[in-house]
Amino acid sequence: MGPLTTTEALNRLYQAINTNFWSAFLLAVAGLGALTMAILQALKQGLPIRRWFQQYQMEQWLKLHALLAQNNLGQEPCWTKAQDQIVLLSTDGDFGAFYDLEIEKLCGQLNAAIQIAIDSPKTYPDFFSCFAARALKSDFDEVMRHSYDARLPLGIEAELAPEKSHHTRTQRYTDARYRVIHQIQRAVDSFQIKTSFRWRWMFQIASFVLAFILALSAMKFNLHNISGALMWAAIAGFLAPVERDLLAAIQKLNP
Repeated sequence: MGPLTTTEALNRLYQAINTNFWSAFLLAVAGLGALTMAILQALKQGLPIRRWFQQYQMEQWLKLHALLAQNNLGQEPCWTKAQDQIVLLSTDGDFGAFYDLEIEKLCGQLNAAIQIAIDSPKTYPDFFSCFAARALKSDFDEVMRHSYDARLPLGIEAELAPEKSHHTRTQRYTDARYRVIHQIQRAVDSFQIKTSFRWRWMFQIASFVLAFILALSAMKFNLHNISGALMWAAIAGFLAPVERDLLAAIQKLNP
């Protein structure tokens, strides 16, 4: 028997796929996953879903930390004013520009705004109080009341009494400020991790639901095949975000 031509080899491959249940099944599931991904991506691009989701998450986070600041620090920050101050310092007051960012970039803008709030806590008290809600009250009070002016020459500092030494006061403020900054950074990390996880979880659930609807529609709503639809939806639900990530990686490779 002579060697197969390219056409014959391809024909045999297609015949094997057509006669092999699992090959056909996997191809169908891959197609269903791709369709699910395409629909979800179209919805994400056509509707400000990310903006709605991240704004809701930020508002819930600020409400919780405003309450924590009241209990832990004795402050009464307004979470709506805190949100206004965040967006003002992050994107010049443009809510859409701020909440449309991916979570990593959003938190990058947030960190830049926090630096201003830390340097001017009395100017942005609601913003600062919410993000420092879990800090020590003594450290918070020290940062709030301190005026960070220039250091005195070392010769003059040495002549001052220890309790009046500018160096001592500055060091006390610096230590308190460092601890407050550390706590604020962990608060931002917590918000980013939680929001990122919930965003992926929501996308995964949406993938399952949409894949199930498409699979059931393909079966012409035959309720006797509900177990098959569930299996298709489960596999396609897992494949949809994977295919989305693969597509994004391929797009990044294009010059």
